[in-house]
Amino acid sequence: MRRFGKIVVMLMCCLLLSPIAVHATESNTSGSIEEDINSGSSTKTSDVDEDDTDDTKKESEEESEEESEENTKEINSKIMLCDNWVIPTVTYGQKVNIVLPIANMDKYDITDVMISPVISTDTATFPFEIEKTGYTVQLTELLGTNYNSDPLERRQEVTYTFKARDDISTGYYEVNFNVIFTNAKGVEETATITTYVKAIGKRGSGSNANATSVPRVIVTGFETTPADVRAGEDFTLTLHIKNTSDITDISNMKCDLIAATDGTDENAVTEAFLPKQGSSTIFLDHIGKGKTKDISIEMNAKASLTQKPYVLSVKMEYEDELYNQYTSDANVSIPVLQEARFELSDPEVMPASIEVGSESNVMFSIYNTGKTTMYNVAVKFEADSVTGGDTYVGKIQTGETGNVDAMLTGQAATSDDGTIKILITYEDEAGNPTTVEKTMNLNVAQQMEVPDDIGVGLEDEMMEESDSSPLVIIIIVIVVIAALAGVIVFFKLKKKKKEQMLENELLEEIDEDFTDTDIDSIYEQTETIDEEEDAEEPQKEGDDNEIS
Repeated sequence: MRRFGKIVVMLMCCLLLSPIAVHATESNTSGSIEEDINSGSSTKTSDVDEDDTDDTKKESEEESEEESEENTKEINSKIMLCDNWVIPTVTYGQKVNIVLPIANMDKYDITDVMISPVISTDTATFPFEIEKTGYTVQLTELLGTNYNSDPLERRQEVTYTFKARDDISTGYYEVNFNVIFTNAKGVEETATITTYVKAIGKRGSGSNANATSVPRVIVTGFETTPADVRAGEDFTLTLHIKNTSDITDISNMKCDLIAATDGTDENAVTEAFLPKQGSSTIFLDHIGKGKTKDISIEMNAKASLTQKPYVLSVKMEYEDELYNQYTSDANVSIPVLQEARFELSDPEVMPASIEVGSESNVMFSIYNTGKTTMYNVAVKFEADSVTGGDTYVGKIQTGETGNVDAMLTGQAATSDDGTIKILITYEDEAGNPTTVEKTMNLNVAQQMEVPDDIGVGLEDEMMEESDSSPLVIIIIVIVVIAALAGVIVFFKLKKKKKEQMLENELLEEIDEDFTDTDIDSIYEQTETIDEEEDAEEPQKEGDDNEIS
């Protein structure tokens, strides 16, 4: 019992002294930790400084690498713009077409080309209204120099239509486009192409180049005489030039007209429109404030032009009242029509002559020998003697052939030389129809009527033929005589055979069944039968006569 009490006392003492021991242990531990921290602080600080220096170097190196990569992407020389288009001019609130003649300058083809403008709400960066959710244009491929060394032949033109903002300033704006494509190794690359647009802002809107007020001269319109300009023909071009300034007159104006080039051979490339006389430069001495003057020039359109609009650039140089010199550019598009030309093969008509109600097959080919596509080609046949044959051929490309296979039905006998009109109708790219007339020959005869007494007529004809031919008569007589002889012989033999058979039967019956006293009666019966057969013989002879 005493031992148990001692144990209890000792446990109580331990419980009371344990918090003090724990506190002492923690204080010692914290002291040692602080010492360790203090002893190692200098080492850690130096390590951190070294790490920070390394990280700073790495970050600067990575930033320089990223900047170099971005610069490399922007200066990618594989994608470039050709120089066959002029910089467009746009007035505030108006629309303008920006054409990107893109060419691949690498020797290998590139694919999956994605082009999109760099859009911004800042007018100074992007002077156009943002009217769409996306402006991306995709091209399947761009051919490299291995295909053709001439970039103008490899180029593909992408056209964007933008509307200028109302708050733009007058001056030139840079318009950037991002291009993403896949190279020949299947690696995706990027590039940036840049073009420019000349903007004309509202009066008082200022200039993005901080320039003074400039008198603007624009081309408000043009006319051609004749109205339709055809390849290979002459025409007169009249331009309406207006001085939009209400502050100053302009004078000493020189206008240079430069047409787009046409042709693929470098040695044969010329302008699409050439002046008939002199040069393509025109001089105007004066245009008053807000006034318009016309200039005219006689030109010729090259015969090799294809049917499409051709751009004519107007470069203008002039002075204001203080003799300050200015320049201005404008463009007009002149549609050129190419006369459709085609040839027909000789129509094949089978048969070449038919009766009323019969059909004839007509086949021929249409060769498009011109420089323009023929659309909705259709063929009709016109004549009083035939019907039907309408044929739709469809589109015939340049250098291709359309085939016509028609069936014509005769409806009346031909009253003339058998001429049938072939009307060939086609449309141009604008949907204007043209009809060309050709001819062919097909004779239609009246259908022959078969009379009811055709048998009698045939017999009479045979009789006439027999009368006119002694040999035929002799043959007919011989055939008739032979037939009669055959019939007579046949009946004679038949009669003789019948008598012989009857006589044999009677003799057998006499020998078997009859006595000598009945022989006389049997002979009497035989004589009676002979008399009956003799009586029938004249009738048969009469029949023979009828047969003859």
